[in-house]
Amino acid sequence: MSNNLVIIESPNKIKTITKYLGNDYQIIATVGHLRDIPKSNFNAFDPKTFEPKWKIIRKPKDKKEIIDVIDKQAKKAKKIYLATDPDREGEAIAWHVYDLFEKAEKDKCVRITFNEITEEAIKKAIKNERKIQIAWVHSQFVRRILDRVIGYDLSKFVHKKFNGISAGRVQSVVLKLLDLREKQIANFKPKKWFTIDVKLKNGDQITLFELKPNISSNDYEIVGNEIHFKTKEIATKVVQNLSDNFHVSLIDPPKLINYSSKDPYKTSTLQQDAITKLGWSLNRIVSVIQNLYEGIDLGNDRLALITYPRTDSIRMADTFIKKAKDFIRKTYGEKYVAQKKRSLKSQKQKENVQDAHECIRVIDPYLTPEKLKNKINEDYYKMYQLIWQRTIASLMSPMVVETKTIKFLNNICQFHTTNKKIIFDGFKHIYPQTNEHNIERKNYKLGEKYVAKTIETNEHVSKPPERYSPASLIKILDESGIGRPSTYKIMADIVLTRGYCQLINRSYCLTPIGTQVIEGLNKYFDDVINFDFTRKMEQRLDAIANEKEKWNEWLMLFVPKFKQRVDEISKKFVNTSLNVGRKCPQCGHQLVYRFSKITKKQFIGCSNYPKCKYVEFPQPPKIEIKCPKCGGNLLYRFSKIRKKQFIGCSNYPKCNFICSSLEQLQKQSTPKK
Repeated sequence: MSNNLVIIESPNKIKTITKYLGNDYQIIATVGHLRDIPKSNFNAFDPKTFEPKWKIIRKPKDKKEIIDVIDKQAKKAKKIYLATDPDREGEAIAWHVYDLFEKAEKDKCVRITFNEITEEAIKKAIKNERKIQIAWVHSQFVRRILDRVIGYDLSKFVHKKFNGISAGRVQSVVLKLLDLREKQIANFKPKKWFTIDVKLKNGDQITLFELKPNISSNDYEIVGNEIHFKTKEIATKVVQNLSDNFHVSLIDPPKLINYSSKDPYKTSTLQQDAITKLGWSLNRIVSVIQNLYEGIDLGNDRLALITYPRTDSIRMADTFIKKAKDFIRKTYGEKYVAQKKRSLKSQKQKENVQDAHECIRVIDPYLTPEKLKNKINEDYYKMYQLIWQRTIASLMSPMVVETKTIKFLNNICQFHTTNKKIIFDGFKHIYPQTNEHNIERKNYKLGEKYVAKTIETNEHVSKPPERYSPASLIKILDESGIGRPSTYKIMADIVLTRGYCQLINRSYCLTPIGTQVIEGLNKYFDDVINFDFTRKMEQRLDAIANEKEKWNEWLMLFVPKFKQRVDEISKKFVNTSLNVGRKCPQCGHQLVYRFSKITKKQFIGCSNYPKCKYVEFPQPPKIEIKCPKCGGNLLYRFSKIRKKQFIGCSNYPKCNFICSSLEQLQKQSTPKK
């Protein structure tokens, strides 16, 4: 019989942890939360003290069975280790387990945490037992109550008034971001300018950066090291006064520039990189990194490969830094070891950084991706390689680049080009990047003459800001201090599952019902559904967790006023539906956009429902480019078999043209030079 009971969250960790602790420790998983507050605001908490009224979770899985198993084993154990995840949510889950015990079992409980699932880390955690940090638990209480209050009341409001399925503190802020970007795109006024681009016969390109004095500065502006002309006529006039001969007038002394490696991964940067570099969905990313953390089967062994994957810190443990630098020294040589300790300045300047644990890093620097290549599946390998390279590169020497500027003279106009040469590759030795730091030019000499192959005047037009992609959305959420590492995926996904936007060519595009919902929320609840409220709420939660503020004080001030306000607005507000602009073909009433709670999809229904039950699904958005096969309109469609979006011709089945993406279509439609 085991003398010790270890309670964790995920059952996937059991096999890995058992290997390190042995038979004297029995391990049971809670499989996430055991209790939650009820969905209804009326019985979720005490209206005076805001003490939550916890209920055992029954769906999708009845946690009563798990609680009974834990309780039975707890009575037999001499000591109980509450080893749930090392964050505030994990602290709250540990407290729920503790709170469900009788006094005799409570007296046996201690709290332990570990940032990585290794023998050393787990045994060290057992030696460093502590009490539950109740301030962290209270902080999580407040987050849960606020999310329930705001979400419940606003969801009722948008459902009754706009036919939306839900609203909430988190999803509505994301919706606001997407709406602001749509407004920026709609209000964008393109700017036009012209450049003079010269290509020499030796293949190098040179850029105009200084004009002769007789050209008015009102006719151009200097942007960086390039001249932008306001009209084509002025640029053409300059070109007409140029000869084909360009003389090397000055060669600046070479400069050495050090380029430091990027910070090690935190949750947001890892998710961004995996989306961009691997082309993965957020669900796939979160699943793979969680498995790498919990442990992977390697033949007869099971091994955890990375540290805790939900973190906003870029800090590394000193013991790991020493081990990793020893690896770099032995593998690549002393010159590749970073001499300076990495600065955490960028992290300290950010608000709301909890820094509860380390960055996301590999556990063993000596376990290179090559050693695992044929032992783990391809997804695990690609993700591990991404994390290993970033981890090790962050502790390597800077890359040293020599830059040399060569200037050319032509009719008192100055042109220039830059020669870049990597003198020492440093961290780039293992961390692949673009070759922009290594631009080899001809070895120019002062006074030499070079003949132009082409001298062209080219038009440029500024582009509107791009719609958010999953990667750029996570980036702005992180930079704005909105959300937490554990919520980025939820925030990026929920507006899609609610039907408020669609992912088209990897970009978030608002649907009509999404636009209507956010316009209503902006009009009546702008002080709650905004970035400042969300950011300040996170600061309050931090203050509660750090015992600088009582957990229920703000709730007592905010919640009653908020609920009263929602009730008053709901009574005054006239129910509106978003009209499609067409009449029902069956009864003649207006067609409106609706949202199905069952299918989670938007559809068009009759405003005369339930008397008229006519429904239809909106047509996919039209594409400006015509079908290259028959000249018809192209539409976005969805393959039920492949579960993927594609572009097809509206004349199908007469025309069977298909294309996988807009980018591919644009390439096919661009004439070859």
